[in-house]
Amino acid sequence: MLDFPLHTWCERCSCYCREQNRIIVKHWILRCIPFRFMSKLVYPMRKRYNPCNPYCFEGGRNMIISNDCFFAEVVQRLEAGQSVRFRVKGTSMTPLLRNGKEEVVVYPCTTDGPKRWDVVLFRYHGHYVLHRIIRCTGSSFVLQGDGVWASREECRMEDVAGVVRQVIRSSGRVVCTSSLAWRWKSRLWCRLGPLRRFALRLF
Repeated sequence: MLDFPLHTWCERCSCYCREQNRIIVKHWILRCIPFRFMSKLVYPMRKRYNPCNPYCFEGGRNMIISNDCFFAEVVQRLEAGQSVRFRVKGTSMTPLLRNGKEEVVVYPCTTDGPKRWDVVLFRYHGHYVLHRIIRCTGSSFVLQGDGVWASREECRMEDVAGVVRQVIRSSGRVVCTSSLAWRWKSRLWCRLGPLRRFALRLF
């Protein structure tokens, strides 16, 4: 399984990075300063290409990975039959998947394909999106984010890169999307329809 952890050590450039899907935060701290003062000394660096990691750029306090580069690696791993784990970014799947708090484990699609109520990673207008299937029409799907009550997307089977099979909560608890509790919560939330507009104010 390809895992994008929160902390990554790069042996080739000897840098210590904190990685969250697209953003890697790098601190350059003077070693002669006592530990309790280290967190206050962050020295910005001029933006430059990192030769040992083609998916990130060093710059200031952040190294930014473009979505295209990140998901290109994700899709490549899924096509090779591996599962991929990464942190959720964005609020379109609130409240079941919270921005920056939950992680998802995406598996390659099986022969029978994704089903209704599954959360899938799919390509839409040149970008990859993680949304839920709300209707299946032959070889095409209608999708919508849990935190979106108006707009919808449509895609075909060949646009689906993978299916979310596990959700890792911020507490570390692993939730299987095939469990009765997850499917019950998913269907109940989707059945609210336009009422989600008002329910989302509670989160």
